[in-house]
Amino acid sequence: MFNALNALSENSSLLALPPWSNPWLLAAIATSMAIHLLILYIPAAAHIFTVAPLTAREWSAVLWLSCP
Repeated sequence: MFNALNALSENSSLLALPPWSNPWLLAAIATSMAIHLLILYIPAAAHIFTVAPLTAREWSAVLWLSCP
């Protein structure tokens, strides 16, 4: 999800172009993250997708590895 913010512009970096310049991309990222969280933390959905909730340590590893 973080890497999608790098696609805001072909000529400018994320440091030069603010992320809120594309509200549709931010809405898509928020929606995608909400669906991920619902699948992980609603037991029926987690059972259907055969996933287990992540611990705080696992979430920190996910954020550390995915930040640009």
